[in-house]
Amino acid sequence: SPDMDEETPSEEVSAVMGYNDGTYTASGSYVSPAGEEDIDVEIVLENGTITGVSVTPKAEDDTSKKLQTLFAQGIPSVVVGKKIEEVDRIAAVNGASLTGKGFMDALEEIKDEASL
Repeated sequence: SPDMDEETPSEEVSAVMGYNDGTYTASGSYVSPAGEEDIDVEIVLENGTITGVSVTPKAEDDTSKKLQTLFAQGIPSVVVGKKIEEVDRIAAVNGASLTGKGFMDALEEIKDEASL
């Protein structure tokens, strides 16, 4: 029916938000009890889906570095396989609750960079 034809294009548009495939890197920062901390985030995008992620801890503080490392180990299972626009906040990952703010900070930058 004509109704179905009308729906199909809009569904395709929402499914493909328009992100270029590729590998993107950005730094994210957040404030921890030890002060401002940074992480480097690398995202591999295919058809708007995160197919790879790597987080590099940049913290000076030992506790923050430990938490960033735990976050880095846990984040792939949280975001790989998801559409980049579906990732809108990250709760605690392996006990690291603040690092997610830095991750989202970097992810927003990557979304901008990757947008068509």
